[in-house]
Amino acid sequence: MNFKGEYNESITIMNGQGDEGFGSGSLTLSSSPGTRGGFVAQLNRDDGKINFIEHVGSALSKNRLTEITINENNGDIYVAGQTYDIESETRVFIRKYKPSLLGLASPHWEQISNPGTKAIINGMDYDGASPTIEDMGSLWFTGTFRESFRFGFDALLTTSAQSDAFVGKFSEYYAGSGDYVVRNFVKKGNVTALPTYEMEGNDIDTDPGTGNAYITGTKTGEIFNVFGMLSEDLPLVGGNTGGYFVAMKHDGDVPTGNLSEITYPATSVYGTGISVAVKNDKVYFTGTRNDDVKFALTEPILPHTGFAGNHLYIVAYDLSTGNYVWANGTQNPSIDVTSHHYPFAITTNHEGHAYIVGNFWSKMGYIDGTPSSGNLTYTSNGGSLFIMRVDIEGDGEKALESTLSDDITEINQEQIQFNRDLRIENSSDIKNNILLYPNPSNGQTFLKMELDNSSHYEIFIHSLDGKLILQQNGVIGTNEFNTTNFETGIYIISLIGENLNHQLTLIKN
Repeated sequence: MNFKGEYNESITIMNGQGDEGFGSGSLTLSSSPGTRGGFVAQLNRDDGKINFIEHVGSALSKNRLTEITINENNGDIYVAGQTYDIESETRVFIRKYKPSLLGLASPHWEQISNPGTKAIINGMDYDGASPTIEDMGSLWFTGTFRESFRFGFDALLTTSAQSDAFVGKFSEYYAGSGDYVVRNFVKKGNVTALPTYEMEGNDIDTDPGTGNAYITGTKTGEIFNVFGMLSEDLPLVGGNTGGYFVAMKHDGDVPTGNLSEITYPATSVYGTGISVAVKNDKVYFTGTRNDDVKFALTEPILPHTGFAGNHLYIVAYDLSTGNYVWANGTQNPSIDVTSHHYPFAITTNHEGHAYIVGNFWSKMGYIDGTPSSGNLTYTSNGGSLFIMRVDIEGDGEKALESTLSDDITEINQEQIQFNRDLRIENSSDIKNNILLYPNPSNGQTFLKMELDNSSHYEIFIHSLDGKLILQQNGVIGTNEFNTTNFETGIYIISLIGENLNHQLTLIKN
């Protein structure tokens, strides 16, 4: 597991608490006095110990990392951030690394914005579910800029509004002995150019089945042809600030199941769009609102119950139609004390649950379910952390309710901010039900599959230089393929299907 962050002058991380107790020693990074550095670290998820931690950036500049994502096909990581050089020029960058247990090594490639950029990348996701010979996968990203922004010699994005959002897509292609990146597009949100209007891009996630991207953020004002998609508008409702939810096709156009919705206020409301997660046939968004709200004009109101404050919501939309499915949220159990509930990230697993992490102040409870069930209380100064498990199956009527008593769990540390990249994998279950033999192989090779949730999938075999050697439909049971004519070496086998994205290594003698 990889994570990122920033530090001033120095940072020390203990080697972690593994199965045999606290690790010995520590890892320390240092930068010049007065400078700020970014770092990337890798954790062993089996025992929680640090494999490595490395400084990202130059000793002559200040660096801040804002986002990280991973290509689950091969373990490549992508980090985004800001750099400030000795001439006080600000730039936004995206870098690709091929990490090992020993560290990051040099960036495999880097894309950097024009100098003087007032921009930040808040969300990234790598869509590598369907590799081919030419197309390795796509890196999607979103963020916010002021005045102007561009990568390289791309068209300059400009805005005279307070701020505008942007969304971009880079694709990677095989080219002989290596790979290179192509900037497909970077598009602005198109917020109406009034000084008081603004738009932020906060998070993005992709659907591996279609390649479509789903973006969320916060906007004030009206937006026509959002992100350049014709007739996709985000209306002005009462002049209020709220969250938005937008779908985009892999080519930057409007997808079949188009989605362009906002948090419609029942009265005067302030809301945000914070994080998004795609799972199976639905997309889930989370954010905040401080009053009653609805997520489609004809759908029911999600009430703002209890005393005042900013409270969390989660809303589900259907991927194929873009239609609203259900919504739920938190409430303030108090009758006289303001409470705030701020989500920072949402992710899903294969068992019908979503997990949300964030901060809360004062008290936090459910809307749906017994008001006293799962309530959290924090009376010290500052905020406390929470982890929430959400049942996302069915119609969402019990989305925040369960028989478990710890569905909302307080983590008793003050003023800690989570980064927005939280990943949950069940790869151990997959590994235990896939058998590749003989390996190494001299001829006939067999792939045995025993998975209940992936009845249809495809098998791709690539050489290490990216050449597609074989592609065939897979079946549950035993698959057979002949490697007699394969050259001696190492090959990557990719298994791609519904609820399945897994890679194996084959050695040909």
